[in-house]
Amino acid sequence: MPKTETYSDPWDALEDDPGKRAVLKLKSALMMDIRRELVAATRAPAVPSLEESWAAYQKTMKYIQEGRMAKLSLEELICFAVSIGLDMDRLITVRKHPATEAAKAALKETLS
Repeated sequence: MPKTETYSDPWDALEDDPGKRAVLKLKSALMMDIRRELVAATRAPAVPSLEESWAAYQKTMKYIQEGRMAKLSLEELICFAVSIGLDMDRLITVRKHPATEAAKAALKETLS
């Protein structure tokens, strides 16, 4: 019988590397915000600046609607989000991760 692994954070199950895991989290949050904005915009009267952005980002919009995170870079998502008027300042909160501190201590001990 295969061993069942459990994770405190679902992102841990998807990616072992902390840096790549952080990118996945950012991309996911940004895609959800963009999708929410697109749904709201389709219910509102036409806004010329949004229509121009949509025309320039058809591929990006298609991937967002399909939830295909791997097809889009973080840079593409940020550019599209800014083009439709989303504010990027609130997206990132940087803090020290406990595992990172433990890894630094282990590396320091190994190098000593």
